[in-house]
Amino acid sequence: MVKDRIGCKVRSVELNVMQRCSSHLASKTDIDEAALIGAEGVKAALTGETGKMMTFERVSDNPYTVEIGMVDAKLVANAEKVFPKEYRAQ
Repeated sequence: MVKDRIGCKVRSVELNVMQRCSSHLASKTDIDEAALIGAEGVKAALTGETGKMMTFERVSDNPYTVEIGMVDAKLVANAEKVFPKEYRAQ
């Protein structure tokens, strides 16, 4: 419908079973932060920002607080950031 009415290139993404079945595992913090960063992304897009990625920066652990930022996507796209070994279960 989008392709026919707007005339732009489109593709569909099919959610897999795990994505469809695990929403009940999201914490209130996850849900609140997802809504917050999504809203900030929309605001940025509406002001003309392009090629950007919204970010969370942890400000405090106790109490847990984050700030939302924005970086050029080219600084993070196709880059690898390794998960620290001390965070992995042994």
